[in-house]
Amino acid sequence: MNIHQFVDLFKISYRSTIMDRKIILKQEHRPTKITVFLASMEDSHIRHLIKLARDPSLVDLLGWNPSFEPDETEEFTEAISAFALPYSRKSQPVVFGVYIDTEDFPVGYAVLKGLNMDLLTAEVGVAILDLEYRSKGFGRLALKRIVQYGFDELHLKTIGATILLSNKTSINMTKRTGFAVREIVRDSWPMPDGSMADMVWMELTR
Repeated sequence: MNIHQFVDLFKISYRSTIMDRKIILKQEHRPTKITVFLASMEDSHIRHLIKLARDPSLVDLLGWNPSFEPDETEEFTEAISAFALPYSRKSQPVVFGVYIDTEDFPVGYAVLKGLNMDLLTAEVGVAILDLEYRSKGFGRLALKRIVQYGFDELHLKTIGATILLSNKTSINMTKRTGFAVREIVRDSWPMPDGSMADMVWMELTR
């Protein structure tokens, strides 16, 4: 299979799975009996995330302005799909909602973005926006599952992550998932107040 055939197959796979709400990815941590589900979202679920994202504490954690109007679902998806690594390319992101119960609204999101199907690389982003479910292991399970999806289903070779240096919780969670720090990139991310923040460039390779 040449690269063009692979890209075509990827596009078909994207349309037939990610856009199908019936496809649900499950990740369970048996010792604690914690389970999360990743699934594509309808607009009402994205609007729910927009509401959760208005928490001011998330600005310092995520590095982007969460002040979206309820109907700005495309703008919100574009914001969470912003990529930063030199090998990333403008491409269709793979976006999931993070669910505790598949019949409920999502508590966060998980996204593979900047997919480069020539190098088989992508960036990953995971955030638990619902305060009730933060720092309880749900983000780590969501990260583990979307990384598995990227390697097993999209056949990626390297998945990168960029995290604000100040976000120690996310850095430690990503390390526990197997990522290694590649570089500290100084003054590399524009914050909503106009300042430039340091980022940690992390990678996991299969």
